[in-house]
Amino acid sequence: MNKGAFLDALEGELTKRRLSADEVRAAREYYADAIDERMDDGLSEQEATACMGLPVTCAQAAASETAPVPHLVRRFATRFALVNLVLAILTLPVWGMFVIAFLMIVASAYVTLFSLLLCAWLFFGCGIFLGVASVVTFFSSLHAGVPFSGLFVLGVGMLSTGTALRLLPLVAWATQALVETIRLLGLRIVGLFRRGGQGDAAASRPRTRLHAPRWPKELLSSGLGFVGLGALSTLTALVSCGFDISALPGVPVQQLGRLTVNLNGLLHLGDTILINL
Repeated sequence: MNKGAFLDALEGELTKRRLSADEVRAAREYYADAIDERMDDGLSEQEATACMGLPVTCAQAAASETAPVPHLVRRFATRFALVNLVLAILTLPVWGMFVIAFLMIVASAYVTLFSLLLCAWLFFGCGIFLGVASVVTFFSSLHAGVPFSGLFVLGVGMLSTGTALRLLPLVAWATQALVETIRLLGLRIVGLFRRGGQGDAAASRPRTRLHAPRWPKELLSSGLGFVGLGALSTLTALVSCGFDISALPGVPVQQLGRLTVNLNGLLHLGDTILINL
C-alpha cells in the first residue's frame, strides 16, 4: 500500500467512527509526516507505509483514546451554565484536591526529567574542566618540585576527560530521549483539556525514531587517547611512591581568574581507594 491509499483508508475509518473533521485532518497530517520521516531514513514508500500498521488499527487507536477529565466533565455537564457553576462550587473540595495533586505530580515529573538532563551535561562538563585544571596543576607542580604528585593529578584528569569524551554520544542520545519524553508528557497533559483527547491520541501514535548523533571519529579516538595517557600517568606516579599515595606531597593550589582550584582532594581520594582495595 502506498502513502495516498493508506491516508485515504485511514480517513475513511476515522470518519466511520464519527471523529470531527479537525481530528481526522490532524490524524492524516500526523501519519503523512511519520511516513515522510521514514522515507527520509531511506525506506521506500511502501516500506514506510507498512511501518504505520493497518489503517483500521491506527483509526481504532486514535478513536479509543478518550481523555478522562473531559469525559468526566461531559457526564455531569448540563444545558444550563448556572447549574454547571453551582455543581463546580459544591464539588470544589473533591475535584480541587485532585487538580492540586495532579499539578504537583506533573511539576515533580518535569523537575526530575530536567534534573537528569542537567546532571548528564554537568558530568560531561566536569570531566572536561578537570582535565584542563589537571594540566595547569601538573606544570605548576613541576615548577614547585613535586612532579609525581602533579603526574598523578594529571593522570586522573586525563582519565576524566577521556571518559567524558567517550560518553558524549551517550549523553547526547540521552538528552534527545529525555526531550522526546518531555514532549510526549506535555501532549498527554494538554490532551486532558482538549476536546476528544487529541493530545493524548497524538502521544499514543508512533514515536519519532531517535537517532544517535554522528560524532567525528577523531573526537572519539581522542577520548581513548586521553584514557590511555591518564592510565599511564597514574600508574607511573603510583610506582614512584610504592603505591602509597599518602607519601606524595600536596600539589599547588591554582588560581584561574576568580576561581580557586585545589586538586589535592584527588590525592586523598586515590589514597582512600587504595586503602580499601
